[in-house]
Amino acid sequence: MSKVHYHKLRSGQRVAYARYGAPSGHPVFYFHGSPGSRLELRNCDEEARVSGLQIVSMDRPGMGQSNFCGAYTLLDYARDVLEVADALGFGTFSISSLSGGAATLYSVAYIAPDRIQFAIDVAGWAPVGEHTALKSSMAPLDKAYRWIAQHTPWLFGVSFRLIKWAATSPTWLMRLLSTSLSEADRTWLSTSDNLQRFQESLLEALNQGVAGGAADARLRYLPWGFDLADIAIQVHIFHGTDDLFAPHSYALWKRDRLPQAYLMTLPSAGHLELMDRVPGLIAKVISDPKLGKEISS
Repeated sequence: MSKVHYHKLRSGQRVAYARYGAPSGHPVFYFHGSPGSRLELRNCDEEARVSGLQIVSMDRPGMGQSNFCGAYTLLDYARDVLEVADALGFGTFSISSLSGGAATLYSVAYIAPDRIQFAIDVAGWAPVGEHTALKSSMAPLDKAYRWIAQHTPWLFGVSFRLIKWAATSPTWLMRLLSTSLSEADRTWLSTSDNLQRFQESLLEALNQGVAGGAADARLRYLPWGFDLADIAIQVHIFHGTDDLFAPHSYALWKRDRLPQAYLMTLPSAGHLELMDRVPGLIAKVISDPKLGKEISS
């Protein structure tokens, strides 16, 4: 398991993070899923090192080893990311995310465009809490979570206790996820190492209890507090056609909403399986400055 690093914020809260890849490589923050933890990319350390990447993966409040800080907004947490970047000596850096981590990616991009070289959104979530066009393509369970987030947020704790319980058993975890898994994701999880890593990341996310994970997830179903149309940096979106967790229509909506968005659609790709492809996608964008023009056509 990767070494845990800590940073004490000016607010007094403790942030935990892991560093993968080359210590002096190109700095990239990675924002994990919801729920998730810094451990999501722990199998990618060597690939990141070979690609010359220094990936910083932070636990969000109340998950992993980061303290729970009660009520906060996406933009509050984006400022925490910048504080950690300052502490690490990153004047400029890149950002990447998977799944629900996209809400963090866009919030950081919104408040600090001058510090970000590029952003990579992999299988990312969209602001479903404020745009009815996105609501129509949501899975039935996500529609229910959206309603709970806006009307009875205490129920999030109940659902996250179920997730924590299921994560203790590979069998029950697969049953819980069964309706959200594409064939590609089922194949990825059929490898015991992948299933174990995903299970360990979830257990680490909820090791302090469910309050942090529930609060983090709820933020993703509420209005994000900014408009993607106001994001002034280049964003590369990679999204699978067979994604059942975050439908491909999310990627199409973001492509049309963002001023500088380049979408690469991944045929037959799912959701969880893209976790292992994150370092390679980052390296691809870094090595080919013309990639945006190529994949937008």
